Amino acid sequence: MGRSSPTYRDLLRRLEHDWDDFERALRRQDTGPYSRLWGNATRYADAAGYQNPQEPMDAVFLSMLLAHQRALEDLYDELDVADQAAWSPLTDRE
Repeated sequence: MGRSSPTYRDLLRRLEHDWDDFERALRRQDTGPYSRLWGNATRYADAAGYQNPQEPMDAVFLSMLLAHQRALEDLYDELDVADQAAWSPLTDRE
């Protein structure tokens, strides 16, 4: 017997396909970031599937937001390290 309902990953692929017209209408410089957004949604597909949301797009958006939050925090960490290095005494750099 087959599955009675599609997996979250199957739903995710269908949703991405449903947005193909949107992607085609984008400017060339926006297509890469757009694809990466869907890649971020796929990155968290296990967690989203475990949640089993009634509205799969909610999980897609949350996955995209989570990836952006992680990227921001990584950038803040890099800035903190660069800031500390810039303010360290000259004797530490010699």
